[in-house]
Amino acid sequence: MKNSLYISFYLLTFLIVLYSCERREVLPVDFGVTVENDTYEVGDTVRFHLTGVADYINFYSGERDNDYAYAYTNRINKVADISLSFTSEYYNGSQTSDLLRLYYSKDFSDTYSVEGIDEANWVDITDRCVFPEGISNGNNPLGFAETKANILDLFEEDDVQLHFAISYHARGPHTTYGQRTNARVSNFNINYTNDEGEHTLIDHMGADWSFVRYSNYDGSTNQFLIEPSRFSFAIAASPPVDRIAYAITKGISVDRQVNEGPDRPVLVKSYLDEQLSDFSYVFKEPGTYEVVFVVSNVYSATISENIYKINVKIVEE
Repeated sequence: MKNSLYISFYLLTFLIVLYSCERREVLPVDFGVTVENDTYEVGDTVRFHLTGVADYINFYSGERDNDYAYAYTNRINKVADISLSFTSEYYNGSQTSDLLRLYYSKDFSDTYSVEGIDEANWVDITDRCVFPEGISNGNNPLGFAETKANILDLFEEDDVQLHFAISYHARGPHTTYGQRTNARVSNFNINYTNDEGEHTLIDHMGADWSFVRYSNYDGSTNQFLIEPSRFSFAIAASPPVDRIAYAITKGISVDRQVNEGPDRPVLVKSYLDEQLSDFSYVFKEPGTYEVVFVVSNVYSATISENIYKINVKIVEE
């Protein structure tokens, strides 16, 4: 019985090998791709007509992440610009000189206290900001200012983590420096631009502000007023001494360069699928795209492959 099983096994193996040898050799690719028009509108169905026989068909639309130009080349997405922006307002008072200043630190320890601030090294970048020149009472335009600063150079090191701090310094006594002024900071954002366009790295709430009563800012009359898109330093009138406070962000970092690897094709037909006579695709953005079909026939370790390219122009509706 055992011998019969061995004989059956070897006979089956022989037949499989014999069948494999008789299977067709790999066929050269004899294929064709045509398209009805060379210009379409966004949202149109672009129908590609396919002729010939192929074991596999891979498709590259020419769009980002599906571009044959990156089939064998890593796509490196580089940050080209990093910008910081916010709006500031001075109100209720008369002091405007050095009321707010902007700093950053590379070594702040996340200890949000007077000691934590003093132990860190802070770089003053107030010269990149625009702060109000007057008081906003009665909607005086000089009481408002908008800052938009390029800070790409601050993130020169890939692994750097920065904390940003806005200091408030009302001077006293008021008989010498004038009446105190309150200050608001609104819509603090850090955006970055790369190959895909502009993105928000941190918005106002995402900055996760922490407030530190640094000097003589204690008591219920010296407050931080916190709202969804802004915060305020608000103190009692007629300060007898300097009053200083800080608003500090969480640690912020950005990858200056990201290796996204090569683009991957869309598999239109695999070995077991039936032959296709057409393939449809919809482009969502205007542009001129180099569409690529990579067509291959395969046998054992032998591959016969051809590449077919067609330019398709997509216009606005």
